[in-house]
Amino acid sequence: MSAKKTLTVCNVYLPPSLDINFSDLEHLIQQLPAPFVLVGDLNAHSPLWGDVRQDSRGQMVEKLLNDYSLCLLNTGEPTYRHHSHNSFSVPDVSICDPSLTLEFDWLTHKDLCGSDHFPIILKTSLRANEPAAEHWKFDRADWMSFRTLCMSRLSDELALSE
Repeated sequence: MSAKKTLTVCNVYLPPSLDINFSDLEHLIQQLPAPFVLVGDLNAHSPLWGDVRQDSRGQMVEKLLNDYSLCLLNTGEPTYRHHSHNSFSVPDVSICDPSLTLEFDWLTHKDLCGSDHFPIILKTSLRANEPAAEHWKFDRADWMSFRTLCMSRLSDELALSE
């Protein structure tokens, strides 16, 4: 990926009580300029990303992946710890545009950091946009004006130092 290419990152939280349908997910994906990464607590469960159970949201996300040829970054590691049951699940999903699939390594932090969700870490070799290197056209410089200006400023500096 070019260092000058824009990457869209979208982080979403879909509460379990929120009634969503497939067209809601489609609408979200259609608004994201490619290439994009969509990460978040979708409260969607599927064995495809490592959960032990399947729910209707998980089925919708699977359909979204399939219908839009998107790629799943999850590796199967748990992203959530239920404290009272000491059980684990994977309601957090990371999805990307196919052009980015090989650009990211997905993992979870080993410490919950005070939450019940493990922080998700996306490591990449992509570089942020860096300012372009400055270029000068020496053959177009007005060297006589430059010399005069330098001499004037040097004279002023010498006069001040005396």
